[in-house]
Amino acid sequence: MEELGFTTEISLVGHFVYHAEVNGGLIEHEYDHLFIGYYDGAVTPNRDEVSAIRWVLPSDLQTEIKNTPDQFTPWFKLIINKYPLLQFK
Repeated sequence: MEELGFTTEISLVGHFVYHAEVNGGLIEHEYDHLFIGYYDGAVTPNRDEVSAIRWVLPSDLQTEIKNTPDQFTPWFKLIINKYPLLQFK
């Protein structure tokens, strides 16, 4: 609700630990939980929390990650690779 202006039921898909060097010599070492939910309605981003959103097909996302990997966070790329069988509606 705070970021995208809606709520929906979510389910735990899994969790993972990752370690990655990021810009500026920083290191991320996190234990993350992955949840998935489905929603079909209006999205009204809170501009104090979100600078941009867009819709993208999973197949197009895979192509973008392959062609421009630096545009995506290390943890996002790990999720896409670790959970390729998530059924996106």
